[in-house]
Formats: sequence, structure tokens, C-alpha cells
Amino acid sequence: MKRVWTARSLAAVLGGSLLYFLITVLVMMCGSFSPLFWVFLPAITAAASGWLYLYLAARTPRFGVPVLMNLVVLLLFLAAGELSGWMAVTLAAGAVLAELVRRLGGYESLRAARWSFLPLAFSSSGSPLYIWIDPARTAASAAEEMSPAYAAAVEGLATPGMLVLMLAAIIVGAAIGAWLGSPLWKRGQARIHIRKA
Repeated sequence: MKRVWTARSLAAVLGGSLLYFLITVLVMMCGSFSPLFWVFLPAITAAASGWLYLYLAARTPRFGVPVLMNLVVLLLFLAAGELSGWMAVTLAAGAVLAELVRRLGGYESLRAARWSFLPLAFSSSGSPLYIWIDPARTAASAAEEMSPAYAAAVEGLATPGMLVLMLAAIIVGAAIGAWLGSPLWKRGQARIHIRKA
């Protein structure tokens, strides 16, 4: 397989990255209704975007899909003034680990694509992690931006058990997203064969 980026593949991944960002933002906005949406942001985003990732990975069987997706998300959050330190760390780590899994498993492997989605699913965990990293500051910020009741709810979520539940939910969300994306993988592969024919 020729592993050179083309204008078409770059445009497809950039467009998909913008959609991935939009999905993430929509889930984040639901956090205004309840901090539970914020806690389970990575899991919900993973379940809702697995189809997109597997399709892009299928039609672009080369290095760069996870990196480009997370780079677009990082730059857009930075431009909006919403990028935090831990968000940058988890976005970078998720992209690198996803690329590593794809490289080791093979760019044309559905199994490798599914497994690579797991670290990518953890990419958006940097935002809710602040609930446990700095609960007092997070609650104070929530009280300022939302309400005292919302801040109290955030403080109540800062337990080890809820952290474990969030991490477990990400794995479940990634599995759901990868399962939903499997048919799209076949469609993406079919597009490659049509272009080669």
C-alpha cells in the first residue's frame, strides 16, 4: 500500500477532524445540564465518534490520522481559549499511542484500528480529570461560571470510585464506538479499492 498523503485524503481527515471536534464540543455543552456529562465526556464522545475514526482510518491507511485529528482539536480549543495543560497532555498522548498501535498492528488491519481507538478515546479525559487533580479550584470555577449547587455537585463527584467509573466508562464507550464503526471500516476500504481500480 502506498503510504503517501494525497490532497484528497488530507481533506477527508481534516473534514473528519472538524466533525470530531464538533462532537466533542456538543458533549461538553451538555455538561451545563449536569456535571455527570462532564465526567463522562470521554466515554460519550468515544461512543459517538468511533464510526468516524474507523472510516477515516480505513480510507487513509497510513501514519497520521490520530495525530491530525487530535492536532485539529488541540488547535481549535487553543484558539477558543479553552485549552488546559492536562487537555494538551491527554490529546498528545492519545494520538501518539493510537499511532503506535496502528503501526504495530498494521494500517490495513481492522483489529489494529479498533484497538488504536482505545487510547484515542482517552484523549478528551484531560478536561474532567481536573475534578480529581484540583477539586477545590475546579469547584470554585464551577461556582463562578455556573452556580453554587453545580459546584457542590462537582465536589461530590471528586471520589476515587467515580474516577474508576469514568475510566471504565471510557473503555466501554470506545468498545461501542469501535463496534459501531466496523461497517464504516469496510466502506472506507471499498473506497480505496474503487480508486485503485
